Amino acid sequence: MICFLFLDDMKSNRFFNLLDDNTRTTLQLATQMPNPVFLTPVQEGWSSIEILEHICLTDQLISNLIFGQPDGIAKGKFLIRESKLQYLLVQDIQRLDAPDFVRPRGTVNSSDQFIHTFSEIRKNLKERLTIPCQLPENRYYHTPLLGNLTVNDWLFFIIFHTERHLNQIRRIMLVSK
Repeated sequence: MICFLFLDDMKSNRFFNLLDDNTRTTLQLATQMPNPVFLTPVQEGWSSIEILEHICLTDQLISNLIFGQPDGIAKGKFLIRESKLQYLLVQDIQRLDAPDFVRPRGTVNSSDQFIHTFSEIRKNLKERLTIPCQLPENRYYHTPLLGNLTVNDWLFFIIFHTERHLNQIRRIMLVSK
């Protein structure tokens, strides 16, 4: 039994392509950011480097979560439609408070450090997703903001969550020019 199951091979290939594109875009943005932007908090929010650290913390948490003991077993492979998840996360319609365990702690201090950490997290996730495991394919895990999400939902959450924060960083860069 594999650890995740998309509806078909096309959806699986699409996910991995989206993940690769999202990873590339994130790394490109991190290398292009001017240093002062890293330290500039915007409107009582996080600085760009803090946002990048939050992305790492969230990716790592989800990568660990989806291979742990589930909160339950869902009837289907998705509990939230991909388009709805994308809308909720990427549109940035409302401010969402991150849980304490994924708030920046000051452990990422440079773009090089972020690039190394983020690249390793994404590489490890892709490797783990291709290894067979004994966990049920339709398992779900709870999130404080969205309720229960299946493994497949969580995987798309990673992409859309990162996209949301990349858009925030782009806005910071525009304001800082």
